[in-house]
Amino acid sequence: DFATLAVGATLCGGACLETGAYAGARSVIRDGVIVGTGAVVGLGSALFGDLKPGAVAVGCPARVVRGGSESGLS
Repeated sequence: DFATLAVGATLCGGACLETGAYAGARSVIRDGVIVGTGAVVGLGSALFGDLKPGAVAVGCPARVVRGGSESGLS
């Protein structure tokens, strides 16, 4: 089991990518944020809150555009 961290992606401090998660190139995941199983953080996105399993978030700041629960971000 593994997660994928693309070229130039940054995990700050205690950020965590769970199994099957993907962080796109030049994305930034802030300290203490958890990216759930199978979730995707898009290219160049800045994620400041936890991302629920299966959700897709893009933008700066990142917003959920697909999947996960109702809000995707917690």
